Amino acid sequence: DTIKNTIPTKIEGNYKINISDSVPQRLTIEGIYCLGNTSVYEGLNNATFIKTYFRGSVYYYGESNNYATYKNNSFIQCVFYAFFSGASNHTTESSYNFINCYFVDAICNSDIYSTFKNCILIMNSRYMNKLTYSTFENCIFRGSGNGLSADKLSASSFATNCVVYNS
Repeated sequence: DTIKNTIPTKIEGNYKINISDSVPQRLTIEGIYCLGNTSVYEGLNNATFIKTYFRGSVYYYGESNNYATYKNNSFIQCVFYAFFSGASNHTTESSYNFINCYFVDAICNSDIYSTFKNCILIMNSRYMNKLTYSTFENCIFRGSGNGLSADKLSASSFATNCVVYNS
């Protein structure tokens, strides 16, 4: 911001989020530049990340790297430049909600039950079928090479009012 001469808060290295699952609606992170990897442990529900820039990968882990409950984690106006690895909770509830987010060659792993609204996803076609159990609304999928097409979307996912094109 040149008017107020402010600079964004940056996290230079890798960091971990490890909060017990006993307190609902307890974490909001806004306006942070995360340059290292973000690791989330032991289940995290109702967390909100707003206008957060993820330059490193984002990893969600279950207890002892097994499955944990992750429900209703929201990412609003966030940018992802690396891998997003969501832990599957093996339920039909949405684990992760992405609203107005931008993914640059970033990919989500499978079985994460996500909702994407008004997002831009730039990806290689080999990753599109990994977006399983997800819904997409008003999203743009831009292929970066290997011929991205709508039929590459996983059969377990559903898209409404989305555009797919190759660069």
